[in-house]
Amino acid sequence: NCITRHHSHHYLGFAATQWKLFDKERPRRVKPLLYVYRVLLTGIYLMRSGEIEANLVLLNGDAKLTHIDDLIARKLAGPEQSNVGDADVDFHRSEYERLVGDLEESSKASKLPEAPSARDALNDLLVRLRTNYNLGSTGSLSSARTPNTHSWTRRNGSCRTNRSKASIPSANSRSARDRLPARPRLRNRPRCSSAV
Repeated sequence: NCITRHHSHHYLGFAATQWKLFDKERPRRVKPLLYVYRVLLTGIYLMRSGEIEANLVLLNGDAKLTHIDDLIARKLAGPEQSNVGDADVDFHRSEYERLVGDLEESSKASKLPEAPSARDALNDLLVRLRTNYNLGSTGSLSSARTPNTHSWTRRNGSCRTNRSKASIPSANSRSARDRLPARPRLRNRPRCSSAV
């Protein structure tokens, strides 16, 4: 209940970006062209079925576009077959424009809803996730129960990080200086050798 007919805009924009990348590349390669076809066929399939399928071989089983099978075979044949000739670009441009039109029409005819109906369910999921997990020192969701600590290098600086003095962040309303007491240096040689 999260997917709507407006997801077609994502696929249209993504396909336009992929086409531009393919078209400005010299020599033009098969792989970026296959990306264009995969994005458009994924969007069309989503609008018609309500399901996401990104496998180009499976998508082409429905679309039955023989030139896609040929492009896949060329890609698998190796680098010597992986370029698209200038003579073929006009054909692929017309196919790109045709599939863009198909995606736009599929979006208009789609039985997908106009707006998502799972807002409350998504909110409940986020609340459950946030209450069952701690935010770690990086701010990411984690089930780890380790406290937010900072390394000796962060506290005291390092010649590799070009930090001339300590970075003393505050976390959990206590400063790092309180949590990590200063320790005397036990060796006389420099921390970092000049031969790095």
